[in-house]
Amino acid sequence: MKKKTKMVLVLLVIVVIIVVILLLNLQTKDPLEGIYTGLYSPYEILEVSETKERKNEFVKVNTTKFYKKNKFNIYYYNIDNFHQEGDEHDIMELINYSARYSINTLYSNLYYNITQNKCTFEKNLCYDKYTFDNFVVIKCWDFFGNNDIYIGTPAEEVENYVVEKVIHIYKT
Repeated sequence: MKKKTKMVLVLLVIVVIIVVILLLNLQTKDPLEGIYTGLYSPYEILEVSETKERKNEFVKVNTTKFYKKNKFNIYYYNIDNFHQEGDEHDIMELINYSARYSINTLYSNLYYNITQNKCTFEKNLCYDKYTFDNFVVIKCWDFFGNNDIYIGTPAEEVENYVVEKVIHIYKT
């Protein structure tokens, strides 16, 4: 009987420790300039800052850790920053380095922008296209594993690149 009681107490202590760690984790600061990630609101209008240095070039903005976890890359085209209205932090910095801001939060933002009529949504053969006033977000998806996201301006150039890439995959 004493052996069972000890086992129950050990398990109870382990559960309490895990709960305390989880609760403390909700209040930890994000490494990005002290944002409290547990309080970060995902539902804001999305914006971009156009680049002056890297013109007409796709730049991969996610980390290797992000790729291993999500199995796709994110590319910027003619932009330096993809952010929320009133927030100077790049969404990719939050996705790559924040414990609370995930790719699902980005998808929630895209959906929120559709419901607020801030962008239009178009589903094509192998990609989803979110068109805003001055930029586009294209999420590829196909059976061959191309699940990359392209964010950039002008919308026509980004879409043409994606279509050529997708067509190339189907031709091979």
